[in-house]
Amino acid sequence: MLRGERGGEGFHLIVVDPPWENASARRGSKYATVPARNLVQIPMCQLYHPQGTLVAMWMTNRERLLRFAEEELLEAWGLRPVATWYWLKVTDGGDPVTPFDAPNRRPYERLLLAVPAVSAQSDPAASALTGASGAGATLQVFHTEERVPPPPESFVLIAAPGEHSRKPKLKRVLQQYLPQSARCLELFAREATSGWTAWGNQCLKFQHSAYFKKA
Repeated sequence: MLRGERGGEGFHLIVVDPPWENASARRGSKYATVPARNLVQIPMCQLYHPQGTLVAMWMTNRERLLRFAEEELLEAWGLRPVATWYWLKVTDGGDPVTPFDAPNRRPYERLLLAVPAVSAQSDPAASALTGASGAGATLQVFHTEERVPPPPESFVLIAAPGEHSRKPKLKRVLQQYLPQSARCLELFAREATSGWTAWGNQCLKFQHSAYFKKA
């Protein structure tokens, strides 16, 4: 169904916010979680754009699920990781919502960036200028006439958390690393983003008038 839209050419950006197994979500009935191994069945490779795709996946802090994502899920989706970003959750006063060494609830979440393993290449022009090769060469995510910079290997987003599991908006942060007129998709979306395709069973949850204030 997703590939059928606008000629079915795939997406340049795919943001994934998996409903990871979570005891607090189950207790509060906030949303339905999905067993991690069920995520392997998503036909991600069918959604990649021929020019290249950047996948940004929100991660849980549970070590078991982190290992699963890094060692099994990415391989099943034909991806290789290229960067790890962090969302630091802060109070209205700018302090972390919990201590960094809190045993049960850390004040940050990871955003794993990955690209299709078969299409990810080093930029030969950049390599020639720097003398780099292999892992040290500049990553070329998109194969287009326009020059699109790769995302940095590390980056920190600082924002106050909202409703349970609601993530910061990524459109303005990621668009500088995408081709112009990029096609973007969010899987397991809980709100709509202008110009993007949203997929999930709660796509309009945060579009409810209760989450807006009159200007």
